[in-house]
Amino acid sequence: MTALKTRIGLGAGLVVALVGVTNLQARPAADELVRECELAIGVERVPVQAEPIAIPVRHSAALGDSVAISLPDESKVRVMGAARAGEDEPQTLRVLLNTSEAVAGTYAIVVGDGQTECKGTIQVGGEGGN
Repeated sequence: MTALKTRIGLGAGLVVALVGVTNLQARPAADELVRECELAIGVERVPVQAEPIAIPVRHSAALGDSVAISLPDESKVRVMGAARAGEDEPQTLRVLLNTSEAVAGTYAIVVGDGQTECKGTIQVGGEGGN
């Protein structure tokens, strides 16, 4: 009788373990837990120029204190820094860009804090020979 109870106990234990593993696999990956939001670039075009330029970038969701900003390498636009615009412009960053070697075109821009990822597009150069 003890052997039968042991077998039933082991079998139940295996079922519980299997259900636990299945539940772990069914959870979304950490990357899927990132909230998404949109960006609105405060200028129509960013000029290609020797001097750095600060542009306003508004995000549709709140971001934490530490943000990362990225553009594709092929744009050759370099992010030099970012700062909160202030109370008069909520959810807006002033992003300082170096466009001295930029390639004209439309590019994806991503701003994120690890929990929220905001995406938009930015137009670099174009009219006027830039």
